[in-house]
Amino acid sequence: MTDSMTTAPTRPDAPLSDFQTSSSVGALLSVDQVAERLGTPTRFVRRLVAQRRIGFCRIGRYIRISDNDVDAFIEAGRVPPAPWSRSHEDLDRELGRPDAASWDSTPRRPMH
Repeated sequence: MTDSMTTAPTRPDAPLSDFQTSSSVGALLSVDQVAERLGTPTRFVRRLVAQRRIGFCRIGRYIRISDNDVDAFIEAGRVPPAPWSRSHEDLDRELGRPDAASWDSTPRRPMH
């Protein structure tokens, strides 16, 4: 059974091209790069890592996050649009409410 991430070469002198990497690991990004991509502060990304809310790799003392993990995080937080496409104006018309344009032209009494 092989590891899904990386299989080490069997010989110590084998070239690095003998490593087989999984197609699920994309480009590795730094915390700063992920923060820029998400449009958030670096501290937010570090908190995601600390809380294990996003997948990451530890390379020595460095944290790297796969662009696929960033995509998965974004997709997990995606809120789909509402199933209906009726606007407020359509709903107001259906319920017989006056439209907002007529409200603006209605004379108002001054408040005392």
